Amino acid sequence: MAEANPQKYEIGDFVIYRMQMDTLPGLRNNVYAIVESEGITLIDAGYGFGAASLINKNIKKISIKHNKKLNKVIITHSHIDHFGAIGKIKGNFDTYAHMPDSNVIKDFRNSLYTYEKKLKTFLKTSKTPLPTAIQIRFLYKTHKILFNGYPVKPINEGKFGDLEIILTEGHSPGHICIGLGDAIFTGDHLLPNITPTQSPYFITPGCGLENYINSLKKIAKMKYRIAFPGHEEPFENIQSRVKEIIKFHENRLNIIEGACIGRTIFQTAKKIFGKKMHGYHNLLGLLEASAHLEYLIDKGRISQNNGIFTKIA
Repeated sequence: MAEANPQKYEIGDFVIYRMQMDTLPGLRNNVYAIVESEGITLIDAGYGFGAASLINKNIKKISIKHNKKLNKVIITHSHIDHFGAIGKIKGNFDTYAHMPDSNVIKDFRNSLYTYEKKLKTFLKTSKTPLPTAIQIRFLYKTHKILFNGYPVKPINEGKFGDLEIILTEGHSPGHICIGLGDAIFTGDHLLPNITPTQSPYFITPGCGLENYINSLKKIAKMKYRIAFPGHEEPFENIQSRVKEIIKFHENRLNIIEGACIGRTIFQTAKKIFGKKMHGYHNLLGLLEASAHLEYLIDKGRISQNNGIFTKIA
């Protein structure tokens, strides 16, 4: 269910409005409107007709209140719950994302086709049973197949008007966080209670657990006071949260290192995630396990032969 009235925050001279909305099944997103000196900037665009309707209603109210118009939308990354409603948002504005995510959104049908081919190969090499593999491929396309693409301009790391664009590879190759005063919009990179699903870089270059951890450390060195995430609630103590997430992945690496011996990727994921592996979560569990297995191989802690993992003494 969408929230009718956005929550208002003041960061220095800037006003931020947080809109909460349901996007994909079981998923709730935050979309932010920032009242800047030159107009209103939208951070992310949600997914679905309900999200677009809510955004349009609130942007209209915010525009009247501040006598400014929506002039740009910045997409934190190319996952459909963060940009899928962009074509239904009203106004005369430019849309930006960091490469290669900007290209993914712009040429979405081709990007979807390319990833689907990689996914088919991955499901075979991970020894995923055929019925499960067929279901995964079907579910992967379900909420994406109707999106044709949207004209997105590439944005670079650095100053962008009142904002600071920060490249944070890992969850996606072109994922960005966006600084404003002592606040930072973190997309899926940094969340207060959960950690974003990891994907191996052999499927998507620019992803990978090592890239993600390095990007976390990058944010931890910055002096932002409050984070506005793409899901869940805004939070402070950013450096502490980064340490918690890194510790979480260190623990998961140790667990997977012990669980994977004599098993395939699919068997390892089932061992780790158990009953959580159902429906679309089959894919999420496989990607998460594979990203950690890839890291362990890179660090010389395990090896893989004919799809089976062995310990390196």
